[in-house]
Amino acid sequence: MSFLSAAQIRAHPRWALARDYYMQVLVQSHSPDPAIRRVMQDIAGLVLFNLIIALYEARGEARESWPTITRIREVFATFGLASARSLDEMLARMRQIGLIELQTAPGDKRVRLIKPTARMIAEDYAWHDNHMRALAVLQPDSRDYDAVFSHDALHRQVHRAISNGLHDTAFDILDVENNPLVAFIMRQDGAKIIFSYLQQALAGGDPSRVSLNYTTASERIFTSRTHIRNLLSALEDAGMLRRHGTGGNDIELMPALWEHGDYFIASMMSGNDRWWQMTRQRVAAIDQSTQ
Repeated sequence: MSFLSAAQIRAHPRWALARDYYMQVLVQSHSPDPAIRRVMQDIAGLVLFNLIIALYEARGEARESWPTITRIREVFATFGLASARSLDEMLARMRQIGLIELQTAPGDKRVRLIKPTARMIAEDYAWHDNHMRALAVLQPDSRDYDAVFSHDALHRQVHRAISNGLHDTAFDILDVENNPLVAFIMRQDGAKIIFSYLQQALAGGDPSRVSLNYTTASERIFTSRTHIRNLLSALEDAGMLRRHGTGGNDIELMPALWEHGDYFIASMMSGNDRWWQMTRQRVAAIDQSTQ
């Protein structure tokens, strides 16, 4: 199976176009529903969202494969993104706003499984469409990603089931030793804040300098001015930017910030391509076995 590595993606002639598109996704992929935005506002919520769907689609007859609350707690804990109490709060919010429901396990009424609702599946299709499209921008003549954008149900189900076995890839991408910027991306709205400023710098024509006041950024990202200021202050302490003005105006972006940001996006795209090529291979095998 062939897929694009992060190095191949960054060396591609259309890398800048694909990167800029992915930045737009990271900044603007907000659900119109504020309740869903709240659940998905940080990496922990996004990982939990993806984990629930993956475990559900990968379930089988064996009891140990069932997406029970206990199993979701165990798998989620391996990411080290939130406490057990925070996880329970996120699950409660997801159930309250209609993203998940409890389902009696087959053959055992004492066990409840967490099941994605139609509302969650619709959000999942939107997630696929957004996050895979950068690969189509990179390779506009490729037909590999057509099934994503046509919302093919079998491809989505297989895609999610496969992701249950790709935790190693997620760990690598989210490892702060591989990329110190991840520590800031994992904060609430971290990716949206960081890539808003990088995106604005590109729009201004100078990647090393940006002016984006906290009020404008707050309206764009749906987060508070204080939170934005605090994150930028932490990035400054880490040597990734330098603030020369006040209120988000006149910020110098260090080369390290761009390098780590590019590496994160290229790693995400590579992981997505590996995941999708495995999906295409598995669906082709299913189609062949049913002929």
